[in-house]
Amino acid sequence: MPARWGGVCRHERCRCCHPVLVLPGTGLCLNRLHALKRLNPGTPIFGLYGGPPGDRPQFATLRDALDDDWAFAESRDPDWKWRHGDQMLSRWYESRGQSLAWARLVIAQWDLLTCAPLSRYFSGLAPDTVYLPGLRALEPLRTRWWWTRPGTPEGEDFEAFVTHMAEHHAYTGPFEACQFLAASLPRAFMAAYARLAPAEPGFLEYKLPAYARALGFTPVDLAPLRVTWPGEPQPGRTVLTAAKRDIDDLDIAAELLHPRGTRIFHPVTQPMPVGRSAWVAFIARRLPRLAYRTLNRRLCG
Repeated sequence: MPARWGGVCRHERCRCCHPVLVLPGTGLCLNRLHALKRLNPGTPIFGLYGGPPGDRPQFATLRDALDDDWAFAESRDPDWKWRHGDQMLSRWYESRGQSLAWARLVIAQWDLLTCAPLSRYFSGLAPDTVYLPGLRALEPLRTRWWWTRPGTPEGEDFEAFVTHMAEHHAYTGPFEACQFLAASLPRAFMAAYARLAPAEPGFLEYKLPAYARALGFTPVDLAPLRVTWPGEPQPGRTVLTAAKRDIDDLDIAAELLHPRGTRIFHPVTQPMPVGRSAWVAFIARRLPRLAYRTLNRRLCG
């Protein structure tokens, strides 16, 4: 029997995954939701709404398509929600998630594009692993990563977090960083994390790896889902990054044409095809430009 895993729709007939969706605009979210449903038939999809309470009624159509829907009701500004998305997930677990049937959660942000069943990447994860994209040692990033630069308010927040972990959890490292573009979290981790209700200080992209290790879990990255860190060279096409610029259409087409290409992309903030025939047409329209770019790179490379 396949392992059951789940998500709060951000992001199987085997019911392997319950994808969490952070909702920005109805049309784009419906586009992502339809793609998730088509690629993962039978998978419950749970919604987490984190936008302004007054805007929630416009998502009525989307809520009807979800298997469960929950809204974060605390009065917090958008920046806080972005920096402390881990606390929003903890509140979801306490208020709704623990009453639902799932064993592993796949987080799919609203601007994450999936073009293959989620089981392709996440079904083989061990029960004690926490998938965090782009996971890497924090120390080499320390002086240039926005969230840890010495002499800045963010750097001071990181130092306070390190002190907090040592004093309250006897954890002194290693410290790591990730890009919270997506995630896959086992139920046992979510339950333990929610019990702690880890408050500020700290930023979720270094909090989650540290808490995972402190709680006895193993944070992992997945080599097939290669993440580009902003400001660093990427040997090959960029497919997953925290940079604000959308993934290039030609890069998406090239990956989909390659048998071992990546099938998950971030960020993609425009509606994309849903269904095989629509994707064939999408790729076909880009073949001339893709061929020209490939030839040009070879001639100039």
